[in-house]
Amino acid sequence: MALPLILKKRATIPMNNTGHNTDTKSAIAVDGLFDLSILAEIDDHEYLLEMIDVFIWEAGKELKEMKEALRAGNDHIVYQKAHKVKSNAGIIQANKLTEILDSIELLGKKEGNNNELTPLVEKAVDQYLLVEKALKKYVKMNKG
Repeated sequence: MALPLILKKRATIPMNNTGHNTDTKSAIAVDGLFDLSILAEIDDHEYLLEMIDVFIWEAGKELKEMKEALRAGNDHIVYQKAHKVKSNAGIIQANKLTEILDSIELLGKKEGNNNELTPLVEKAVDQYLLVEKALKKYVKMNKG
């Protein structure tokens, strides 16, 4: 079940003069990479952190398998993996990643687009790594 992408007021991470977060509980959007406002509506901070951990693990695994399917020339598997990660990325409102995955999904439906898919898959992996890094930082600042 995919949740609708509802744009909420974006919070930023307030920083003190040492570059450390001064208000970790209110920081739900980071550098335009993601917005956790949908998950934050549940009002269960531990659940939100758990969902982030699940996203990081699941998306990383699926993107690795997507790259392997691309190398093997299996566009249909590339399409399936893009669809799955796109749904998860939508929940955390990683909009740029979602857009890239949407393009991969559309091309992956049509067989024989390996040359066009390759740069998009690399772009998706690069964008995921940016999101992953920011999410891990968010989790680290908000644990405990």
